[in-house]
Amino acid sequence: MKTGFEIVDNPTPVRTEKAIPVDLKAPSGLVYRVQVGAYAKALPENLFTEFTPVTGEKLANGITRYLAGYFGNRNRAKEAQLAIRDLGYSDAFIVAYCDGERITLAEARRLEDAGLCIPKNQDSLMLEVVENTLAQLPADSVAKLRPEVKKSDYNKAPGAVAAEAVEDRQGLFFTVQVGVYNRPATKEQLRNIDPLITKRLENGQIRYSSGIFQTVEAARPKRIEAITRGITDAFITAYYKGERISLTEARRLLAEFGEDIVEKTQVTELQPDLFQEAREYAATQPQPAGVIEKQPAQIVSDRQYETYPAEELSRYNTYGSFYYDAADKRIKSIVYSSADALPELRFLGESVDTVFQKSEIGTTFELQQPLVVAEWDKAELEGAFADWLLRLTIPHRGEQTETGFRVVFEEVPAENRDELIAQLQSYGAAMVKLEEE
Repeated sequence: MKTGFEIVDNPTPVRTEKAIPVDLKAPSGLVYRVQVGAYAKALPENLFTEFTPVTGEKLANGITRYLAGYFGNRNRAKEAQLAIRDLGYSDAFIVAYCDGERITLAEARRLEDAGLCIPKNQDSLMLEVVENTLAQLPADSVAKLRPEVKKSDYNKAPGAVAAEAVEDRQGLFFTVQVGVYNRPATKEQLRNIDPLITKRLENGQIRYSSGIFQTVEAARPKRIEAITRGITDAFITAYYKGERISLTEARRLLAEFGEDIVEKTQVTELQPDLFQEAREYAATQPQPAGVIEKQPAQIVSDRQYETYPAEELSRYNTYGSFYYDAADKRIKSIVYSSADALPELRFLGESVDTVFQKSEIGTTFELQQPLVVAEWDKAELEGAFADWLLRLTIPHRGEQTETGFRVVFEEVPAENRDELIAQLQSYGAAMVKLEEE
């Protein structure tokens, strides 16, 4: 499961013809394999016993090609090819498939570079191979082999930190995102924070969050704990029906459907000593002058910016919700209910020198600005657009539509909207519009 290929230390001298599955359903995406032979007659009993997995692919002319391993990475396929050649199969060579269709290696490289055929990570690839294998076997054989493989079983990989799959949760809840990894993470990678929930993304990555909370306020101590443990980019987010949503959308759902949609069941209870550690650490840090508890508070940068400070704003948003106020050219936080609800100022160092108390401003947790919504009448993202989108610092989310997909951009300053809209149109957006929250 971990590598997609294995050398058998003590191979059996004889294998039966039925031991190698033929015409197994191919996994989706870009896959590399190693072809080890092709035969028109029954396979000799002493072949291909030294490595696993091996499958057959029967051609229209009666010849059966035999292939070893499954790889989402060409370099790993090359390593397997060399190992197989060392065993005496000198003609072994690498082949590529896109969604089950055999293609040349040059075509595989072109499609991957263009974003038209993307490899899964190794764990996701092998999980699909297992599912396809079990689906082809008779029902009584499957029952003898193992229990049903669930999509959430990626958390059971060897060495993976204990976590609960968020796919099994349908209610609305708030949580603290603590990292995204290409494969199941260890407890050391996540600084021993717990309890953990996970969401596996379409590209095979795994998104880790900590805790299930019924309000944003209840999630804040967990974020402080994550930051004190070294996860400085931890932030509060929301989930509903197993999918991540914005805090704005969470508030809208609560206003529309009420508390009945809130997830009531918690994950494993937090350890009290972890909370205490976070509180004690926070208490030792100096706080900026002028903080008056229980009054609405706002953080303002100590310097002014003549142009939109995209990079600096991205850094600020690691610690809370900030925006650029073009009127006085400063970075500001949204208005919080009180000083004790402010982000952890110690992580902002000398870049903040003022906390304004604005008793006339009501409590809010996000800016109420129009959304910029762009729609495409196709299902695939062009490589250049996907690359631009990955580097963009403006908060955004993607959504599928009946005819293609849409991207929603939040908290876009008025002076930057025209430039953003023009950029989206240059990438072929069929429609770009402003939508009120």
